[in-house]
Amino acid sequence: MRRDFNPNGADEDWIGNNAAFRCDACERVYVVSGHLHKSGRPCPFCKKTVAHVEKSRGDDNGRAWIEPI
Repeated sequence: MRRDFNPNGADEDWIGNNAAFRCDACERVYVVSGHLHKSGRPCPFCKKTVAHVEKSRGDDNGRAWIEPI
């Protein structure tokens, strides 16, 4: 199930087109770049989730989310 970025999360952060997510499977934190990871970035630790960033946080259409693979 897809989970949108939580701006109030204690272990998530989003600045510009970069976001740090807590993996829902292994609970480790990893960084995703909307510029470098155009198709999303799989969790580098467990490979069970993929996180996406589209545009910047301040953009009207900016969004970030994580989902299982």
